[in-house]
Amino acid sequence: FEFATILSEEKSKSEGGKEVEVDVVVEWNCQTDVGRFRKKNEDEFLALSLDCEGVHFLGSKGSASLEGSGLIFAVSDGMGGARSGEFASRIAVEKITGSLPAHSRSGVAGYKMDLNVLNELYQSINSEMIKFADAYPECKGMGATLSMCWLLSDRLLLSHIGDSRIYRYREGSSGQSSLIQLTEDDTRVAAMLRAGKISKYEARNHPMKNMLNKALGAGNQFVDPQVKEMKFDSGDRFLICSDGVTDGILDSELEGLMRNRSDVESIIECAVRVSGRDNATAILIDII
Repeated sequence: FEFATILSEEKSKSEGGKEVEVDVVVEWNCQTDVGRFRKKNEDEFLALSLDCEGVHFLGSKGSASLEGSGLIFAVSDGMGGARSGEFASRIAVEKITGSLPAHSRSGVAGYKMDLNVLNELYQSINSEMIKFADAYPECKGMGATLSMCWLLSDRLLLSHIGDSRIYRYREGSSGQSSLIQLTEDDTRVAAMLRAGKISKYEARNHPMKNMLNKALGAGNQFVDPQVKEMKFDSGDRFLICSDGVTDGILDSELEGLMRNRSDVESIIECAVRVSGRDNATAILIDII
């Protein structure tokens, strides 16, 4: 797997010899399930619209234009004893809501947002979790993954830490389709797989496959998230999901579901039916 920048043609059309920007419409659907064995759900998802006036919460399902605003979607999977796991994932999504509006006033309208904003956001979330862990014994060691897509009218900003995932599905011009994992899993087993030390089969069945080597909180004083920007095309489908989804669905099976235009409820239902050992959360984003 190569974590590389993915390029595509600009979304524009010609009108009288003049380049005119196409209005991009985004449809989304968010779903979460506690699974078949867990008693509580430590996953959180977030859907926001961000413009020069501030932040606006979106429903779990809907559609919106990217003209004059950005759309933010995120999934966080918390970990820790007692109730600190669900508290950690809540801190992650609430910190997004509280931190990004200040950047939007100067950034979204002029499309000058850069990846440093995302790095600063992850550092801020990490510091908040460390603060709570130091102040409250029940929060000691708590942590969370965070995978986020920030859609602007001309590009996608992507950020990630942990073992939740972001995928892109795209139909090819020749009828070929492809599902690409845009993030790398921050686990010891995934690192061994990338180094060629184990096979995909061994990685999937490894007893320590969920052991993270990067996360927000969890005693980490500093974090180094994966951040990148990329173009998107009409017809692209993006999936943000917690590891409870990918524990039950192979990438080849997930590609089939995306090709068949399955909705997010079908993806979650399949993951819970096949596995269900963990909370399963997914956001499906369609570029119209």
